Amino acid sequence: MQMKNVPSKDIIDLATRKSLFFDAKQDNAPILVPTNHKKKIRKPATRTLAQIINCYDDDLFLDFLEQCLDWSPIKRITPLEALQHEWILQGLPEKVLVHHNDMFKGTDRSRDKIWDATHTEIQGFPADATSKPIAEIVR
Repeated sequence: MQMKNVPSKDIIDLATRKSLFFDAKQDNAPILVPTNHKKKIRKPATRTLAQIINCYDDDLFLDFLEQCLDWSPIKRITPLEALQHEWILQGLPEKVLVHHNDMFKGTDRSRDKIWDATHTEIQGFPADATSKPIAEIVR
């Protein structure tokens, strides 16, 4: 919360242990407690991700992490979306990048198409699934 601020009421309502961290009597205000031996209380939205990880020069990396840490599971980046994030792609060795591009060829890499692929049952999982293999879905 120090970086992302307090999650929305919808997200808090999904939490099974919300009563440990949020005060229902105060409109789901966070319960702030000291987090270390110095009795420091970390307040919501007081630091940026760049400050926390001490990284100020890699905007792609910060964007990747921000998408991974989104409070909402619907808005959070999926594994397939993460594999196609520019920060991941720029770090791949050339031989791996060629294979990666072959695997995803023919896609327009649109968020909707990737979302559909990541939320479709993969052949063989579970054992009785009869859907298409993931390679066919993303082509």
